[in-house]
Amino acid sequence: ASTPPRSATRRERFCALICCSSMSYTQRVLGFVFCFAAGLVLCFSSLLSLSTLLLGNPVPFAVKYTLGNALSIGAASFLIGPGAMCKNMCARDRRASSLLYICSLAATLTCIFYVHSHILTFFSILVQFGAMIWCVSSYIPFGPSLLRRSMGVTRLFF
Repeated sequence: ASTPPRSATRRERFCALICCSSMSYTQRVLGFVFCFAAGLVLCFSSLLSLSTLLLGNPVPFAVKYTLGNALSIGAASFLIGPGAMCKNMCARDRRASSLLYICSLAATLTCIFYVHSHILTFFSILVQFGAMIWCVSSYIPFGPSLLRRSMGVTRLFF
């Protein structure tokens, strides 16, 4: 006797909705291009606010830079799907760097909108930048070991 088909659980329905499974390839590519382009525009326009950062007002730079990075993460999840993106980010060798990166994005926005501390905002921007480099290097073969090795070389000069 065959087993009757089971109905999808709430979690499975939620994952199917969130994972863009109903989007066509063209829609996914368009979503990627739009998010990535918007992220690049925000990140590059944050450079125009670099002078305000150096003059003691990190808010314009931090908002643009952080939202640009968040859009870039969203762009990648359009291509492979948010579920696969989360699975990749939670993989054993990427878990720490991904968690630090996501937390640094949240910390930057928290420092801007709730804490209102320019020093903490500036520090969280630095952490965000370092976490982004570490996170990106984890997707490159031998990237983390090359990063550690290059950091060892820079210690010779400073």
